[in-house]
Amino acid sequence: MNSLFKIIAILILTIGITTQHIQAQSVGLKSGVNIANFYDTDFDSKNRFAFNIGFYGNFNLKGTPFSIQPELFYSQKGSTSTWQSGDILTNGTFKLDYIEIPLLLKFTKGLTYNTNLNIMAGPSFAYLLRSTFSSIDLKDSTRSTDFGIVGSIGYEFPFASKLVSFEARYNHGFSEIYDSGFNPECCGEFPRPQKNRTISIIVGIGF
Repeated sequence: MNSLFKIIAILILTIGITTQHIQAQSVGLKSGVNIANFYDTDFDSKNRFAFNIGFYGNFNLKGTPFSIQPELFYSQKGSTSTWQSGDILTNGTFKLDYIEIPLLLKFTKGLTYNTNLNIMAGPSFAYLLRSTFSSIDLKDSTRSTDFGIVGSIGYEFPFASKLVSFEARYNHGFSEIYDSGFNPECCGEFPRPQKNRTISIIVGIGF
């Protein structure tokens, strides 16, 4: 948990340093679908369809079309994977659950009087909650934090006094996922996956 607290402290400090230049605009909720997978692997890795939910705050940078948007998400990642060990073919689903904290720079371009195009990018820090392969608990072999970079494009408009948004997001992880492989008795040596990558389709509502 210490790593998670450090990440949150860094984000709070970053926002605090710039308070004289920013102005609170909105807060809101977001939720959507994750299309998760691994990359940098030496075995067959397919998408896992999973879930995310979280909230955000948006702070305008005065006099510019930019704003700072910190977010806090519960995000499910992983992969459906297959590998061969000798004569044994192993199939299963890696499930990784994180508390994820993106810190995004948001550019807003007005399209019409009431609608905006948004482009966001920035770093993302994640703290591991759960790691399994089928029924096998891998948390002790999984790194507790993940670091990546996020890019997204979205569209927002007012509806019933709320601000509704639709967003396509890509999260590219740089951290290796597992400290070591595992060795189920049935399946021989495990060729470990390395890093996360996730495409997300997200709907938001701002207040």
